[in-house]
Amino acid sequence: MSVLIWDYEYADLQDGEGQYDNINLHNVNSVKAVYIPAEFEMDKGNPFIEALPLPREGVDVRRSYNKQINGYDADKVSDMSDYQRIRAISQLRELRFPLPFDERLETTIYNTLVTSYRNRKLRGNIDAPISYDAGDEKQETVGLLKGRKDGAANAGFSLIGYSGCGKSTALGFAFDHIPQVIYHNVNGYRIPQIVYLNVSCFHNNNMSALYIGIGVAIDDALENSNPVYANIVKKERTVGEKEAKVNELVEKFNIGLIVFDEIQLLSFSTNDDDRNNSSRSSFGSLMTLQNNTKVAIGIVGTEEAYTKMFPNLQTARRIGPNINASTYCSSKSFFAVLAKELLKYQWFDHRVNFDKSMLQTLYDESHGIIDQMVGIFSAMQYEYFYQDKNVTIDSAYIKKIAASYYPGLSRLNKNLASADAEQKRKAIIDKAASRQSEIAEIASQKAFEKEIRNAHPDAIPLETIIKNVNVLAGFLINSKTFTEDDIVMAYNNIMKIKGDHTDEKTLTNDVYTLLTEMNSEDAIAKIMKQKSTVPVSRKTAKESMQKALDEHTYFPK
Repeated sequence: MSVLIWDYEYADLQDGEGQYDNINLHNVNSVKAVYIPAEFEMDKGNPFIEALPLPREGVDVRRSYNKQINGYDADKVSDMSDYQRIRAISQLRELRFPLPFDERLETTIYNTLVTSYRNRKLRGNIDAPISYDAGDEKQETVGLLKGRKDGAANAGFSLIGYSGCGKSTALGFAFDHIPQVIYHNVNGYRIPQIVYLNVSCFHNNNMSALYIGIGVAIDDALENSNPVYANIVKKERTVGEKEAKVNELVEKFNIGLIVFDEIQLLSFSTNDDDRNNSSRSSFGSLMTLQNNTKVAIGIVGTEEAYTKMFPNLQTARRIGPNINASTYCSSKSFFAVLAKELLKYQWFDHRVNFDKSMLQTLYDESHGIIDQMVGIFSAMQYEYFYQDKNVTIDSAYIKKIAASYYPGLSRLNKNLASADAEQKRKAIIDKAASRQSEIAEIASQKAFEKEIRNAHPDAIPLETIIKNVNVLAGFLINSKTFTEDDIVMAYNNIMKIKGDHTDEKTLTNDVYTLLTEMNSEDAIAKIMKQKSTVPVSRKTAKESMQKALDEHTYFPK
């Protein structure tokens, strides 16, 4: 097969302008190739390099990696109801702050891609098209991107750090600047260049699952709604056969970089003879793929997983430069900067500022990790409303919140290098997230109920209706009860639809009837037409309902 070369023109761009700046690459998967001169003379004329956007630097990186809460206005918080404030707290999870390793990551990814494409040549015959599927349609390309046997050292990188320190987020922002698929138009053929694949690892993945994951990522990149290439890899019986198939796909789609994210979720076998399940031997297989194709390999995960995966320095060096994403966690001065940014977004009745003691406590409890810092600050605000604002926000409050929502995490953070530390840490964080959701929901319900009572002083308390409805259900439907969440939903709908309800029996009747007719599409329409009481469900006699309301309605003392 001969080397395929085609002529193309460089784009006429202004200084500092990128060839894809006018395209939202977060939402757009593929672009037509736009070429700019390569940085180095040796790369001139390589279309796969000259179609890549240059990495961002300095202020451009900081601006791109900075995501604030749109529409937040500290001066308008006091005008919000408690219900609105509680709902707004979840936006803290959408915040993104520039971190010290961001710029190096952008440059490293670009250099990795350049090295990958520098060591390969497109070989084939312009008169021998190759079929492929993209966008659920048949397409044709020409040539296969073959690795040069005399190519330089393999390209790659590793991004290592604590869970929650911002690795995956930073990777996502970096990829938002790079088209995932670039199409080159050559003699009417649409040559695909899959610039990168981001393959998420799952718990106890082995090499077979990872290769299938590459197939899934190829389908996603090419926007195939049906799993064409995932199935092609999956149907191969052995790991070796799957590796060979992925090798073909890497060459066919001119793939530049494959990143494996969350490697700590992989299963690390201690049995070196277990070739199917040992991640150590599995990544030896990936090194073979890298050697054969010259595709770049990226590794993202925790230091513990990285050490298990690459027990010797020689193997680790084959991955490429190592970026430590956790370095900023040890800097108290940078932590203070993050805390200042975080404090811009709060929904307390009165603005809270961190004094030295509070800042030190938050640092001690979060270990300087941005995700945990945001988690504690979120929990502080949820608990504030859950406790009806009857709290004093100081260092003791921060410590109490951390101990309540993240029990044992502070102690675990001091020895993250220990075996299974990250796994235990993840379990604690998952439980904390679940509890925050629960507390947020309870607090928002209490706030909404308070709003109703304030707007309608004679409104019946929600807890009264909850008991009434279940007493009624138990009498009418053989001891059946409804969940509190369902009753609250029905209660809120009735209050929105009909407004004031000063009669306990009427409100109980309406809520109960809506609950028993939840599957009816016109249930709410029926209620809206009523000026007073909703008709009794068809399944329940009017006399039985009235008797139940008279004899079993709960009246609190």
